[in-house]
Amino acid sequence: MENTLILDVHPKSHWSVLTIILLYIFIFWLFLPVFLLAVGLRLDMLAPVAMSATAASTIFGWSLVICGFSLPAAGMGQLWFQGRGLPISHLPPSQFVANGIYKYFRHPVYLGFNAAFAGLAVLIASFWSLAFSSPLLSAGWIIYARFYEEPGLIKRFGDCYRTYMETTPMVIPKKMGRLSAVIFRPVFKKICEGLTRIARRTILFRRGRLILVTNGLFIMTGSFLFVQHVTTLFFVQGVQKNHVIIFLFGTMLSGSFFGYFFWWLGHWKELVHQPLLGIKNNGFVSFGALFGLLFASAAFALVYRYPALMITDVVVRGMFINYAIGRLGCVTYGCCWGKTSAHDGILYQNPQAKVLRLTGRKQALCYPTQAFSSLEGLCLFILLNGLSLKRLPTGFLTAMVFLIYPAGRSFIEFYRERRLRFHEYFNEGHVSCAVMFGLGLALLFSLSPMITRHSPLPWNVRAFVEGLSLVPLTLLIGISVFFITGFHWKKVGTW
Repeated sequence: MENTLILDVHPKSHWSVLTIILLYIFIFWLFLPVFLLAVGLRLDMLAPVAMSATAASTIFGWSLVICGFSLPAAGMGQLWFQGRGLPISHLPPSQFVANGIYKYFRHPVYLGFNAAFAGLAVLIASFWSLAFSSPLLSAGWIIYARFYEEPGLIKRFGDCYRTYMETTPMVIPKKMGRLSAVIFRPVFKKICEGLTRIARRTILFRRGRLILVTNGLFIMTGSFLFVQHVTTLFFVQGVQKNHVIIFLFGTMLSGSFFGYFFWWLGHWKELVHQPLLGIKNNGFVSFGALFGLLFASAAFALVYRYPALMITDVVVRGMFINYAIGRLGCVTYGCCWGKTSAHDGILYQNPQAKVLRLTGRKQALCYPTQAFSSLEGLCLFILLNGLSLKRLPTGFLTAMVFLIYPAGRSFIEFYRERRLRFHEYFNEGHVSCAVMFGLGLALLFSLSPMITRHSPLPWNVRAFVEGLSLVPLTLLIGISVFFITGFHWKKVGTW
């Protein structure tokens, strides 16, 4: 941990100092790279992608490795000689260091470590170590530095570090950063203005006490596309038509129930004193809906003796189109809102929006966390269906979802306005992400690399035509979902 004092603990002996240094070396310079390589090589085994070692790739790989190790060496040297400390929370520098390599990057140790690992992946020609493990490492240290370490640095060095953050980039060099800001900021501002216009349409229809919210329309649309997509995929896999119908109704009921059940779990203290609160209020949690879909998939596979991972592979290939569209519905409803933004964001002014109803504010400028989630869902939908063009072991797509989704979701959670329950840094969403990622790792290392006929297959014309025969049913399911999520009575937020 660079330039920081997260835990103000000072060793009392040379032995304790040595122990801390050895532990740091073991975790960050031995365990972490071995773990990341193990994941990458395991993915290479399950879904091999040719990556030939050429003279050019060898030169490039060694360049990354040499530059990568040079950055941490320079950074740690400066912290030791100038800062009188080490990039370790228990042995922090006592002096703020902002020159040398720290003049160009705020976290050269992490950045160099990442570059060296990417170089190693190139040298050993491991596609997934480069395409998955290296980005995972990037996401991990950026999240750690941005949301855990840098708040500690601000507490330690105050305005000095705030100014340093404004003038020194985390990853992108200054000139490139300014160029990307010139290009990106106007686009981001336009997107936020569009999202703000959508946020004004909380109520779709009102007649007397009956209220239909726009969020329900978005969820209905996403649900229809999800169900139709999954229907076609099931026919590709050879699932019987009557079984498909049973599965569709089962997932609708299970996803809806667990979506509300997880909301009840999050409000259990209020329910103790107001038992009817969970019945009167219209609440929903996306993690619950995800759990419900997987629960229904497992039950369906068990009852009808289909391979469980084949079923979940099909479900995850379709569910994220529903997630992407449904999160845009969250923009209209004002739920899952972000922290207050100092610049661009979604401006909530409609008093019916959930963020204003629950906080009592007249207006709120929030980070567009719902749009971030929607973008993640769309990217996952494209990625999973793109991967399905390659023959894969059964369960591979499910494992990828359990690894990729929580990594992105945990980043978004830091921008959500939610109570931090764990060490003033993490909320229950982070805990769910950690559990999901752990399950993904367990699944990844338990998969068989053998390709079977149950491997997920892409659409074909015959299955698409057969799926059209169930359009009336999928429309009915979509309308039912609209009633469940979009129907309110007397006031927004209650049945």
